[in-house]
Order: sequence, then C-alpha cells, then structure tokens
Amino acid sequence: MGGIIFFIYRFIIQPISLLLVLTVGLFSKKIRRGLKVRSMREYRPPYPKPAKDCNPIWIHCSSGEFEYAKPILKEIKKRNPEQKTLVTFFSPSHIKQIRPNIYVDYCYPLPFDFPGAISSFINYFKPKKLLFSRTDLWPELLHQAQKRNIPTLLFSRTQKIPKVLDSLFTSWIYKKLTAIDFVSHKDKENFHYICPKHDIDLFVSGDSRYDEVLRRQTEISKLKELNHNGFTLVLGSVWTEDLKVILTDKFLKFVNDKKINLIIAPHDYNENFKSFIKFKDIKTHLYSKLHKWDGDIPLVIDQYGILFELYKFANLSFVGGSFKKNVHSVMEPLAWGSPVAVGPYNKNNREAQDFKLSLIGRNTPMVSTIKTDDDLIALIRTIKDIEQDIKLTIQKEVKIKAGASSAIVDWVLTQPPTS
Repeated sequence: MGGIIFFIYRFIIQPISLLLVLTVGLFSKKIRRGLKVRSMREYRPPYPKPAKDCNPIWIHCSSGEFEYAKPILKEIKKRNPEQKTLVTFFSPSHIKQIRPNIYVDYCYPLPFDFPGAISSFINYFKPKKLLFSRTDLWPELLHQAQKRNIPTLLFSRTQKIPKVLDSLFTSWIYKKLTAIDFVSHKDKENFHYICPKHDIDLFVSGDSRYDEVLRRQTEISKLKELNHNGFTLVLGSVWTEDLKVILTDKFLKFVNDKKINLIIAPHDYNENFKSFIKFKDIKTHLYSKLHKWDGDIPLVIDQYGILFELYKFANLSFVGGSFKKNVHSVMEPLAWGSPVAVGPYNKNNREAQDFKLSLIGRNTPMVSTIKTDDDLIALIRTIKDIEQDIKLTIQKEVKIKAGASSAIVDWVLTQPPTS
C-alpha cells in the first residue's frame, strides 16, 4: 500500500501541485515571492563551496515553526560549537528571522519535493541528521533520507486522531521517520491509534518553545520608559473583532473608574484599527511618540517586535484572535506570570487548553475563557482580590514545562551516524 501511495504522490500529486503553484503564482504575491527566492543566485545550485560536505544537523521548519527550532539550534551549538547547522523553510515569509540567527550556519528554501532536486540538495550538504519542526513533512525528502540511512526526527509534535483517509496517509508518512518526539503522553497515545504497528522510536519531551520564551526574558530591554502603578491590562495581538467585544462603553467606563492601566497592541496597526479607535473616541498615547507613560490614558503599540516584553507589566493579558477565528499564542504572557483571558475561539492553542486546568487563587484558571465584556470585568475583579503571588505561581508552572530542547538534542547526539 505504501508503494502505491508514494507512486501516486511522486508522479501525480506533485506534478499537479507544481502546475497549480505556477498558475496561482500569476495572481498570488506570496507564491511569486516563494518562486523568486528559489530562483535567486544565493539560494539555488551551485551552492557555496564552504557548505559542500559540511555534514550539518539539518532542521526543516515551516516559517512560523522556527520558534520551535531556535532553542534546539542553541543547544546544539552550546554542546558543540563546531557543529554546522542547516535550516530550510518552504515559505520565505520568515526568512528575515531565520537567516540572521547566530546559531544558523546555512539557510535555504527547501527545493520542491521532486527526486532530482531533493537528491542533489542532500548529496551536496551530506547532513548527519534531519529534524522536522512540529509539522511540514515532505514524502520525497523523507524517502531520500531513508535511502541514505539519515536519522530523522519529528519534534514537538502534537497529535489528534485524524479522519480515516487522513490517517492512512499519515501512517504511511510517519513510518518513514526514525523517531517522533511528542509534546505530551496523550499525543503519544493518539499516535498509536494511527500507527499501531511501527518501529519508530517514540518519546515525550514537551514543547521546545517554552525554552525559547524563557530565554527571551533574559534579553536586554528595548522598551521606552513605562512608569505606572496599579492594575495593568494588556490586550495583545488584538483584531477589531476582539475589540468590538471588549472595548464597549461599559468596559471603558470601568477602566476609567477603577484607574486600570490599559495597553492595546493590535495585530496590525492599520486603518481598520485606527478607524475603530476614532469611532469609539478613545484618547490614547502612541508608543512611537512616547517619552514616558504613567498609565494616565491607554497606550497603543504602533511598533512591532516589543509585545513579548510588554507582557511583563500585565496583571492580566487578553490574547487576540480568539473572537475572530483562532487565538494567538498564550505562552508569552504566561512566561511572564500573567494570567490570560481568551475569547471562545481558542481550541487551536494547546497551551490555552493546558493552562485552563491549572488554578491560581479563588479557583481561577491561569487561562480563562470570556464571552462578553462583563466576563472580563468579573475576571479583573477576581484577580485583584487574589492575595497570593500570582506571577510567581504561573511562572513556576511554565518552568516545569521547560527542558524539551535538551532532551531532543540528547536524541540527536546519541543517534548512530549515517552509514
């Protein structure tokens, strides 16, 4: 059965997919950019001579999943500074984050998943190991690695039980891996429903992003002077769909009456956001024009890249996207010890589900679901009444979940070399 699936993939699905990519690329700026990057001299064969036969540890990640790879790369270099590392990606949307990383020696877009292109790429670099960050498995790439006895690992994997047809394909592609590292034991149990018979090495180390958020807390502050006292609510990466539910007249009056400091960090500081603020007649400070902030009126963040550090001021954080479609990551505010509120659309986020089960004082979850502005007001009142050190309690829970990177690199370094 596996041979039939691979034949269909290699000779039917992939050629049709490439044709679709080229066709859609006529209308899609994002796809055209991906094609353009692959045609650039620095990213196509012949590759730079210093990279030939460099025997790197290779990590492939879809662009957004580079966050899972960062602590792995750091740990590899910590244990062996001379070990070369190679990172590939499919979409170029995060290339500016990957390429400058000091732990990445070589950075390339993954060639299209065809026999010749993948074989040439592997033959040139001759990687010791191949790791996949969470998802984005490519059948031809796995097939070529398996032929060469290159150990392969899928790490920080979460696993739901897929539908029957999905399960058939998933089982086939999983069997080409050497090992899978799961975030939780439940994920590992779900795997056995999909692939009951296998010789894959399975282990559970956790989510490597916890190591990354804890590392980021040690970076030198880039923030302007924010001198304020009292209760601070951070609305992080929010969309207008979130703001329409939260920033009602009733809630804004509550904020003013209770003298709550409000920081609003929109997902996109664009015309939709500015129009909403203007419509609600909310007086704000803009971060870009700020000398210092004392919490007198709401602070709007019109600069990207600083939200993570802003969460350290939060007595409560609301994470956006959760009144739109999918909540953004709650891990960052939790790392700073901030309890989190999310809207009803939060099932996509594993950390949100996990931390709903962890309680702080007054039987309050570390992550709470709200549906209305009244819910948020009630949550603020509850948190203000909790006497224990909330931040310390949450930070201890986050630190318990750290350490996946070390376990993953243990596996990488103990695997027999390619024969």
